[in-house]
Amino acid sequence: MCKQIHAWALTPWVLSTILAATLLGSPSAAIAARQVSLDSWLVRDLTPFVVEQLTTHPRFKGELVRFVVFEDGNPAPESNALAVALRDQLVDAVIDVEGVKIGSPYKSGAAIDCTQDAVHYYIGLEVSDSGNGQHKVDLRALDLEDRNWATGFAKSWQGHLSRSERRAFQQIAADQSFRGQRSVPFSDSQPDLLAAHLAHDLGCKLLRQVSGEYRVILETGDEETAPLDGVVELVSNNLSAFQTV
Repeated sequence: MCKQIHAWALTPWVLSTILAATLLGSPSAAIAARQVSLDSWLVRDLTPFVVEQLTTHPRFKGELVRFVVFEDGNPAPESNALAVALRDQLVDAVIDVEGVKIGSPYKSGAAIDCTQDAVHYYIGLEVSDSGNGQHKVDLRALDLEDRNWATGFAKSWQGHLSRSERRAFQQIAADQSFRGQRSVPFSDSQPDLLAAHLAHDLGCKLLRQVSGEYRVILETGDEETAPLDGVVELVSNNLSAFQTV
């Protein structure tokens, strides 16, 4: 004989237990319970994935890559502060990994390295509002040679941002690696950075266009004279006459 359980017999504790069990059994509650924070996803999931792809996959192994922020699938000199910060964290996490080659903006005082300009892939993060109070972060790699997305190189996160992350998403931020473009101009307090970038670009262009050896026969017997001392100055004068520089 079955006994009928009356509603009045259910204590508040029993009611709360039943309610909790019901909620945990729902799909939305299960998803919320196992949702990983954005920071944890970046450290535990995204970074190891990027390292593995860049160091072991034949398509990326040894290739020069650049980390950017995407907006609507395109590299964006100006985006939101959250996307820029996530990109910077990812670069910091992989920049010293052996086998990962990252093309970076030229730094003043460093030896000229024109190979840093020959980037083959843009690896970009894009942060978007997916509605219902949630946001989505996508990672993709753009092949600059054929202008297609690299197949298999993709990771996504979707969930609720923290309060500070939401504020960062709402703030406009410039990507300083695009410094010098219209949306990220040099300021009048950065003449040294401007000069360094110009010198790097000019030096690489000259190195790409000048080739071969120039041999000179020194016929003078006077070892104290230096007949080639004025060549550099003469080259400069000729460039000025050609209106090359």
